[in-house]
Amino acid sequence: TIVKDAKSNEFKTVHRLRICTLRMPIADRPESLYSAIDLEALSIVLMHKLLISTFTEGLSATRLIGNEWLKCVMVCVYHSAQMEEKRLQNLLENGVRENSDKDDSQAIFHASSRLLNRKDGQLTQDDVVLGEGHEILRNIPLIVWCILQCDAFRLSSQQCDVSLDARCATLAQITSMNPSTFSKCIIPHIELWQSGNSAKGPITRDIGLSLEKISLHLAEQQKIDPNLVLFINAPYGIIVCDSRHLYIARNIDESNSNNGVEIGDSLQLAIQNAVESYRTPPPILYALDLSPTTIPWNDFLIEDSLNQASQNFEGWKKEIAVVISKDLDLE
Repeated sequence: TIVKDAKSNEFKTVHRLRICTLRMPIADRPESLYSAIDLEALSIVLMHKLLISTFTEGLSATRLIGNEWLKCVMVCVYHSAQMEEKRLQNLLENGVRENSDKDDSQAIFHASSRLLNRKDGQLTQDDVVLGEGHEILRNIPLIVWCILQCDAFRLSSQQCDVSLDARCATLAQITSMNPSTFSKCIIPHIELWQSGNSAKGPITRDIGLSLEKISLHLAEQQKIDPNLVLFINAPYGIIVCDSRHLYIARNIDESNSNNGVEIGDSLQLAIQNAVESYRTPPPILYALDLSPTTIPWNDFLIEDSLNQASQNFEGWKKEIAVVISKDLDLE
């Protein structure tokens, strides 16, 4: 800032720092802390933790450290749910009812989906111990899987031979990304839109990252509207295609389908915003009709990728769930 000195009447440049303070509530129990977690920030912290482990312990130990970190987090989340259930029961016995407007953690707590052997519980044991009943932490296993599957930490195998150049390039890229870009890099954003200008926004977001999950979701949505557009957004590429290309990828005949889909104004604006959100604009692949098009599904559907033990995401989750259940003495 340029200011004028009152004594000398000379102008000079002064560096000023504007400091703003904001009062934040203090977490008084683990459940409140878990409900305020920023997953994008957490993914960056975990990535740096694994990066340091790679340099100090070696690449082969990094995956074990990642799995152990996930196990410890999920065990703590389960214990937190037990503590929260007990706390709420004590309040109920004393005739005290909390104000959910002031306590976000209670608003999303459901014992039947967080703990085993509870009335009206519908989740499997594996889903419960992996935090599937928590609205925020349910995504942590996928975050860990995606980080471990990136070229920086992925071990070479018969399915994927990661070169040293690719590993170093990945490390250089991800260490300079902001949390939002890094999050989309490891977990591509997938949205489903209606065709044409009738679409004012996506029908659904984040509908899964496996061919089977997305196909099942499409089957339900196409009962209402068969003409749907799939919009996949990641730093390394953007795909805008007729959703029926997924059926073609699964070798399901779509030759009798109607003509292709159209991009409405709202979707076009979403695509433009996605491109402008990156320092380097990613390539865009359009496949709006059913003409033969090579779509790199394997680059985006990370749940279908295989680790060095030839496990996909679901197989890896089952293995982790067994370890967590043993630690919790649930078997």
